[in-house]
Amino acid sequence: MTLLDHRVPILVACNKQDLQFAKKATSIESELEKEIEELRKVKKATQLDEASTKIGYLEDLKKKFTFNEMIVPVQFVECAVKNEELGEVYKFINANF
Repeated sequence: MTLLDHRVPILVACNKQDLQFAKKATSIESELEKEIEELRKVKKATQLDEASTKIGYLEDLKKKFTFNEMIVPVQFVECAVKNEELGEVYKFINANF
């Protein structure tokens, strides 16, 4: 049994929000989606040459990758550990565990 079987939610804590030029959680989510989509395209293209390779979740997607479409819920929150601004992290933990 895997984490996917249990649907354990995932939190991406975007730290350093106390700094002036810190990226917002939505920006980080968007950039990660773009990177994963690029990896998906490359992997899918290379698998066309290898008939014996097992197709995984990313390669099997019919449309562009987004975290909203994941089987396991993924949430991005902003925080600043240095300033003890962890309210969103604690909310996530309390709501899910």
